[in-house]
Amino acid sequence: ITYTGAYRATGTTITINTDGYYVNENKVDINKTIYNTGLNDNGNIVYQIQSIRTVTFPDGITTRSTTANKTREWLEGASTPTVFADDVYRIIGTATHTSKRGILYDVTTITPLIRKVVCHQFVSGEVKIVRNGNTTRFGFINFGNGDCDDTATVTLDNGRIFNISLRH
Repeated sequence: ITYTGAYRATGTTITINTDGYYVNENKVDINKTIYNTGLNDNGNIVYQIQSIRTVTFPDGITTRSTTANKTREWLEGASTPTVFADDVYRIIGTATHTSKRGILYDVTTITPLIRKVVCHQFVSGEVKIVRNGNTTRFGFINFGNGDCDDTATVTLDNGRIFNISLRH
């Protein structure tokens, strides 16, 4: 991890790169840059984040990857820098995910995602996932109404709706 200044300082760039990092025999390569753009019109600190994450499975050939560009706004907790439990972030952006089978999926924020640091998952917001090259195949994931419940609702292009349990 390298950084040019403090996390809260306007203009700071934080770069995270992994080297030889494994999780359960899966090699995880992360290249992430976080740039503090300063305060927005609401007086909240805003970060621009670009990241590439690739997981290489034990066979050394099979991979999955995600490239993301997002904006993270620090909604609550910035005034208490040593207390993380009160931090809440608003996140918007796009990503492209390549599955283990090589299928591309585009992910776009429809409603801003809200992340309470004390929760394992997003607590509200919605994303749309489109199978790349086939805009008739898509789904929406809705993260709920703000509760820390680790559940979401999935709505598919054919109208099917079901609840899922999010892993953490």
